[in-house]
Amino acid sequence: MRYIHKKSLDTNPRKLFDDDIRNELEKLIGSNIKVILMIDVNKNVNNGEFTKMLAQLNMENAFKRYLRIELPPTHHRGSIPISAIYVTPDITINGAGILSKRIGIQGDHRNMFLDISETSLLGSPIYKVEPPKIKLLKLNDPRIYKKIIRRAK
Repeated sequence: MRYIHKKSLDTNPRKLFDDDIRNELEKLIGSNIKVILMIDVNKNVNNGEFTKMLAQLNMENAFKRYLRIELPPTHHRGSIPISAIYVTPDITINGAGILSKRIGIQGDHRNMFLDISETSLLGSPIYKVEPPKIKLLKLNDPRIYKKIIRRAK
């Protein structure tokens, strides 16, 4: 509120936040950057205004897309879902889940998780994992461990 008053803005904190995040998301999406937004909006994410704004940006609730369900209450004392994970359409979701209340890392919200395809997020695997060649290493044979050290350089 101090910032709003100091800048003489005709807004409120929620609207300012919504406008700021929309502007940032528009920039990112306009630059073809893939976005994963994990957020507690303190409003109903199944059909609230924030979700409608994200839908206009072509972002969707990852759980609704993958699990094809309306989210259950996400706050331990709540009766509506107020937090979610939103993704751009170019992100492939391999799995998703929501833990029961008071299971997992303790906080005041349910734990949520996504299994996202590395290729859809990064474009291609960053590196290829080579099979280990550690069987060659014999600490009592200087020819072998010197060869390993040369390879590591």
